[in-house]
Amino acid sequence: MKKTFFIIFGMANFILFHVVIVMLFFFLYQDNTFTRLNLSLPFAIAWDLLLLTLFTVPHSYLLTPAGRKFTQFLPPKLHMTFYAFHASATLFIMCLFWAPFGEFYQAEGVLKISIYVLNTSCWLLIMWAIFTAGPMKQIGMEQWWNFIKNRPIHYNIPYNGPYRFMRHPIYVAFFGMIWFTPHLSISHLILSVYWSIYLVWGAMNKDKRLLKKKEYYAYYKTTAATPMGYFWRASMISHFRLDKNSRFPSEK
Repeated sequence: MKKTFFIIFGMANFILFHVVIVMLFFFLYQDNTFTRLNLSLPFAIAWDLLLLTLFTVPHSYLLTPAGRKFTQFLPPKLHMTFYAFHASATLFIMCLFWAPFGEFYQAEGVLKISIYVLNTSCWLLIMWAIFTAGPMKQIGMEQWWNFIKNRPIHYNIPYNGPYRFMRHPIYVAFFGMIWFTPHLSISHLILSVYWSIYLVWGAMNKDKRLLKKKEYYAYYKTTAATPMGYFWRASMISHFRLDKNSRFPSEK
């Protein structure tokens, strides 16, 4: 009975992910919502911030030791499947019940075309990064399939594809997806600022977790987090240089 439930759970996660991708495209690109809530300004701001928090806080908490204990009702192999399901479910709720308000800008002419190109480039980058890292792994389906087949799970950090040029291509792509939109409302501006802060914080914490691995430490020293990191390094290289005699933290 339990295994049947877990099979249905995995299939639901797979379907929900693809539904959310389509919804997210229209939501971010044209600021379209599927249920337009008409709330007064203070309530609209509070409501939208709540929807954002429903995604970001659990999304980070579930990666902590305490968050893993929270999913003890599931087999350990399905933790990341639940993690992916939560992300898709909260994004689905956000796209469905977002309360738009205000008008910041509406792009026209050459600017609009440029935004189309940049937005499309970001979607292509995120697809490239996801397929490089493993699409089934990114949405928790590889872990689910290994659980169904009773196989061990292997976690490999990708260093090829877009990861050759930056450590966090998915974050970079998503950053562009939330900003490069031809129509930007005030509510979307709040979303973009909120998620931009979260993306920076998330990238820093991801590095902190992965730096426990010796191979990632070497990668971290030679590869910038984002394309902008190379410009920063070029401007600071005369002031800060890597210590050739430095050792891996765990070896000190």
